Amino acid sequence: MTQPLEGKPISFWIDSTPTTTFPSLASGITVDVAIAGGGIAGLTAAMLLKRAGKTVAVIEARQIITGTSGHTTAKVTSLHQLIYADLIKQHGEEKARLYGESNQAAIERVAQFVAEEQIDCDFKRTSAYSFAESEQDLSKVKDEVEAASKLGLPVSFVRETSLPFAIAGAVKFDNQSQFHVRKYLLHLANLISGNGSYVFEGTTVQKVEDGEPCRVITNQGVVQARAVIVTTNLPILNEGLYLQNISQTLLHYWCSD
Repeated sequence: MTQPLEGKPISFWIDSTPTTTFPSLASGITVDVAIAGGGIAGLTAAMLLKRAGKTVAVIEARQIITGTSGHTTAKVTSLHQLIYADLIKQHGEEKARLYGESNQAAIERVAQFVAEEQIDCDFKRTSAYSFAESEQDLSKVKDEVEAASKLGLPVSFVRETSLPFAIAGAVKFDNQSQFHVRKYLLHLANLISGNGSYVFEGTTVQKVEDGEPCRVITNQGVVQARAVIVTTNLPILNEGLYLQNISQTLLHYWCSD
């Protein structure tokens, strides 16, 4: 007979932090930039824009940081399974390099926010791995190491990790990071709200109308803005849904060194 697992069926990040109580939109407002989606992309964009002197409104249908960002592995890395060899092959070395550099810049942006704002979020530098369990897939790992090295990324090939089983080989990226994503993002959200900027919960974006200003139609009213950023996990403006196939034989592993 199957025994139920102990514990609660809830994300650790959500369970270990306070519930948010940001208000819903109560009336029409005007800001420089409206942002649909209260996860890591939306809150990061809002923070950077407010630092640049812009007023912003983050609009979240439910509660912030309870969707994809609230259920993340909470690792921040430029290694995403095996991608760089394919990027070079399909799009060329220049675009692959831009992709890698932008991911590396994102790691450093998080680290800078943590340092600048003294955010208590268990931020830690560590290493990331994508490994092959069998020799059959080892050539793909070696191709990835070669591609990432060509792009100037912090990569090496290793045959051992701290996993409790043997591997054939792995791509290793040094100086990546991990953190408590909710502690980090809740701190940013509290910095965003105020001085003409807002974080709204329980407010669903229904439509965006282009114009000068743009009009963001929600179930609670209208937000007018000079620009609109959509940072939802999946498109909400009739753009379709796009899912990525995940390899069953090449696994991604996060290691706290």
